[in-house]
Order: sequence, then structure tokens, then C-alpha cells
Amino acid sequence: MTILILSPPDDLHGQSVCKELRALGQEVFFFSLELTLKEPSLIFQIPPQAQGSTLIVHGGRRLNTADVEAVWLRRPGRVKSPPLPEPWAQSMVEWESTRALSGIWRTFPCLWVNHPGAQEEAEHKIYQLEIARQAGLNVPLTLVTNDPDAVKAFYQTCSGKIIYKLIDEASARYFPAHEVPRGLPTLPFRKVDIKHLDQVRFSLHLFQERIEKTLDLRVTVIGREIFAAAIHSQEGTGKLDWRLDYSVPHKIHQLPDDVAEACLSVLLRLGLNFGAIDLCMDAEGKYYFLEINPAGQYLWLEEQLGLPLSKELARLLSGLTRPLSQGMF
Repeated sequence: MTILILSPPDDLHGQSVCKELRALGQEVFFFSLELTLKEPSLIFQIPPQAQGSTLIVHGGRRLNTADVEAVWLRRPGRVKSPPLPEPWAQSMVEWESTRALSGIWRTFPCLWVNHPGAQEEAEHKIYQLEIARQAGLNVPLTLVTNDPDAVKAFYQTCSGKIIYKLIDEASARYFPAHEVPRGLPTLPFRKVDIKHLDQVRFSLHLFQERIEKTLDLRVTVIGREIFAAAIHSQEGTGKLDWRLDYSVPHKIHQLPDDVAEACLSVLLRLGLNFGAIDLCMDAEGKYYFLEINPAGQYLWLEEQLGLPLSKELARLLSGLTRPLSQGMF
């Protein structure tokens, strides 16, 4: 049997899990979307009878869907076409190929971590907040609007303590390549920004109340196992967005039972078997859900805290532990 990892072979997370999988005696197959059109190397056949379909990739290596035990939808990248004379033609080729692969993956009758349909749904931050609220987690007061007056009122409601964040992290790809960092971290909304609020009318924006947090938490859920790490963000330069400063102390954290169960409920409701949840805690010990990344990074926690995250992922993909979701619609 084979474990398929949808990620470039040089992805460090993929390599780490691959090492653990091979230690368990599993065959591993990497697939990167970026390499799909580099050479004519992909053939997918659906036979007329109820038999396994065959996917031939990367130099003619044959992979039968029936032989794939599990798929890890890590970070497969994007389909890239060789340069074509017309930009519209290149965009169309990339879109057609992306949609073809999206359909092909859905024919794999196996365990998914995570199923592409579920992962795509789970990437919507606004939807995540509602799911977390239904699961029993606290969420910050949130406003989505293109009405400048609504933002002013929200600013007053929150006593001037609000933040702004991108609705979708993928929006960062539209920033100029020379921007450093490319994209936007979570930003404070300042009093001086009020005079520029008219710009809000050009697009929908996401604003939230600013939680006066004492620490951030990264909760990595793998199947039915929970690994929580406290990130002492207030001791560094990433007080609002801890991703700006990884040098602060990290410690293994024990979540209260009700918070841990709510985290599992979030993944179950989203149909996920893996998720990196960002929580924060205020001075009163109250936990808040901020967001979940269904393909989040975790390797730095494994290295700093010795958490066996790659090993647990390998065990899940190998069928040695029970999945939380069947991973198929």
C-alpha cells in the first residue's frame, strides 16, 4: 500500500512525515501541482467497469487509486503553465488543469488528511468563527463590512480596541513581489486610521475586538489527539500577531477538558482530520478561538518542545490510530 503526500518533495513537513512513514514500512509517493505541466507525464483513466482507476505521474510511475491507503493534503502548491503567448490562455490552462486534479483527487477511496472538499470549506475564516461558536468556544466580536460608518460604530463599541486582518491569507499573493513581508499580519486599528475609513467602501473588510491576551496558543489536532503549546507572545515583538516573533518562550500546555473537546468538535464539524487552531487566553483565563489552518505549520513546535507531531501524523495515515472524520463527503 502507498501513502500519497500532495506536496513538493522538498517540503520539510512532508520530509519529516515521510521519514516516519518509511520507518513504519510504508511506501510514500509525493505529488506537486507545480510540476504537473512541466512535462507530459500525467494520464488518468476511468475504466467503464467498477475497477480501480490508474494515475500515471512523474516519468511513467503507475499509481492505482485502489493501492493508496491514505492521502495527506499538505501544501501541494499551484499548477503553473509554461509561458504561453496570451496571458488569458495561460490562466485558462492553469485553471483547467487545477480543476482536473481537483476532480481526480476526489476519486481516491481512502482516508484523507484532509479531504480536499472539507479543507477548502474550512479555509473560510468567517465560517470558521461560526463553527467555533457553535462548538462552544468563545470568539471575538467580529464585523465584516464595507460601510465606513459601521466601522466607526464598531470602534466605539469596542472602546477603540479593534484589529484588522485579511479575510483570506491567499490574498497575500496579490501583493507586489517586492513587499516585505509579503502580505499583512494582524494589524491594530488606530485612532489616526479613522480619517482614512472612506477607503473601506471599496471592499469588504474584517474587523474584530482586540482581546487583551496574556498568551497565544497553537493547538495541533491530529485525528483524535490534541497537542497544545502556549506561545508567550506578550514577551516579544509579536504581541498582536505571534507569527512575527518565534523567539519567545514556548511551553507545552494542558487545555481544560471543555476547551479540548470543543477543539475536537470544530474539526469534526468541518470534516477534518488535521488542523492547527489558534487560540488566545486573557488575564481571566478565558480562551478565545481566533482561527484554524487545515494545513498549518507545526514543525517548529516539534523541534522546540519535542512533540511527536510527525510521528502521530504517520500513525494516522498508516491506519494505526482512528481518524476523527472519514475524510470523504
